[in-house]
Amino acid sequence: PEGAGKLKRLREDPRVTVQPCDRRGNVDAGAPVVEGRAEIITDSAASEAVNRRLARKYGIEFHIFMAIEWVVRRGNSNRVVVRITPTA
Repeated sequence: PEGAGKLKRLREDPRVTVQPCDRRGNVDAGAPVVEGRAEIITDSAASEAVNRRLARKYGIEFHIFMAIEWVVRRGNSNRVVVRITPTA
C-alpha cells in the first residue's frame, strides 16, 4: 500500500536483497541471495495489472487479504508496484 514503511525506506535507499522463502518467511539454509535495486511505480495501470495476476494465482486468498487490508487502511486502497532489478 502507498505510504507503507517499506516504501519510505526504499525511497531513502533503493538497494535490496531478496531470497526465496515460504509463506511464513522461513528461508531454507543455503537459499540463494540476489542483490538488486527497487523502483517504486505509482502508475495505477501497473498496480491493476499486478493485482489481476495475483488474483489469478492466489484466488480467494488474494481477495480476503485485500479486504483485510482495506479495513485496516480504512478504505485507502491506493497501491503501488515495486519493481526489483538484479544488479550485476
